[in-house]
Amino acid sequence: MVETFNDVYNANERLRSDIRAAADPKNTDAEIWIGMWSWSDDFLLVETNRTLLSEIKSALEKNPNLKVYVLLWAMPPGTKLIVNLGWLPFKEGQALKDWPESMKSRFQLASQSLLLTHPLSSAHQKFILFRYGGESVGYCLDYNFDNFHFDWPDHDVLRRAQLGLKVPPVHDTAMRFKGPVIADFQHEFLERWALSNKPKEGPGAGETFPIQQIPADNPHLVANFQRPGTKGGDIKDWYVNAIRNAKNYIYLESQYFDNNEIADELIDAYYRGLKDPAPNIVFTLCSTKTVEPKSQVDGSLREVMRVRLSTADEIELMSGRKIKRSAPWGKVVVSKHATKCELEGNGAHYKIKFRNIKKINGGVRFVTMVTHSDTAKNNFQPIYVHSKVGLIDDQMTIGSANQNKRSFGEDYEANVMLTDIPSTHVVETFKQRLLGSAIDPKISGTTLLQKIDATARKNWERRHAGPPAPPVGLVIDYPYRK
Repeated sequence: MVETFNDVYNANERLRSDIRAAADPKNTDAEIWIGMWSWSDDFLLVETNRTLLSEIKSALEKNPNLKVYVLLWAMPPGTKLIVNLGWLPFKEGQALKDWPESMKSRFQLASQSLLLTHPLSSAHQKFILFRYGGESVGYCLDYNFDNFHFDWPDHDVLRRAQLGLKVPPVHDTAMRFKGPVIADFQHEFLERWALSNKPKEGPGAGETFPIQQIPADNPHLVANFQRPGTKGGDIKDWYVNAIRNAKNYIYLESQYFDNNEIADELIDAYYRGLKDPAPNIVFTLCSTKTVEPKSQVDGSLREVMRVRLSTADEIELMSGRKIKRSAPWGKVVVSKHATKCELEGNGAHYKIKFRNIKKINGGVRFVTMVTHSDTAKNNFQPIYVHSKVGLIDDQMTIGSANQNKRSFGEDYEANVMLTDIPSTHVVETFKQRLLGSAIDPKISGTTLLQKIDATARKNWERRHAGPPAPPVGLVIDYPYRK
């Protein structure tokens, strides 16, 4: 009843199968609802010569009863940054110009503007609902429908270049699900459509999707949503509570990380004893400035360094001096642009510039992702980590929400939470993607994090040793720069 996907190609391949199922003329009740941050009409599906839009057009041609509803965020005027990054708005007039009117009437495209109510917010949710053959299927994604995000699990740089796709490669995740949680996403979609520019042209308010019951031995699913103007919310609360109650291991992925509460919970979890056997807390974070404003990069780095320094067993300076922690620091302050810090404890007060730090030993582990490239410096090409994942003991979340201020207070967000997931489900999510080699699918989450840690350290050594050698997996110590 639940499937997880690492990277866009795998998710889109499964998405295509549902679109084609909805295209069957026998499915007279077929509908597709898409709630997305942005959709560029040239977004590739699976084949490099076929777009998501062309697949949906084909489905509408085959099934005269199929209806498609698309709800996008209406970008504020003058949003040049987003356009420059390639996250282009859907060009409805151009994209649908050759469609017959009978098909256009069954493809309703609406946009929700927050300019008057929450001008600094966006509708960042990314989910899809299907109804066909008396069943319902849902997807919760962390990627947008544009070719900046289209990538394969191996993040092949050469293949991207041959297609004219931008560098860096991008890492995303997605989840496909069935069951009662579908009704929560349906309610969210209808509520937002009512606030769109086409409130009367959407699906009926009383319309319901058929809901399948999940067998008792399947993971339990819960949908959590965040709305502009609400501080905290269910998604942030899930992270805080899950980390606070963690007993075995914590694994997180995020594009951004600047939330003080989650940082504090990670520090507390480390001192609670999750580090033995170490490491039992690993955070995979974006580590490339290729498309990021400096404020976002500095904000993430500031929180990372606060957690790293707060939990470090030893800080080794370039001068050879070693600062060892005998007890939790009484105070750790990191400067605004993450260039220096102050530490109080051990009966002393330290002021340290980050450029003078040679090595940080122990503490919460932060890694990022890289892949092989013959043209990149030392054969290492950074991967843009766009995913938003929490994997804590027997719980997991995937969705649109980053672990930062925007996602936890300013934007519309949507995540799916799972509980009681078997260890094989956990491990399969990370196979190949993080380690780059086959591993025993029965190993525990704790052992998996130890393997991630070992791979990240090995790649750091390979990256800084000569002659250049390609990475052995897809993870490396954070922060990483080419």
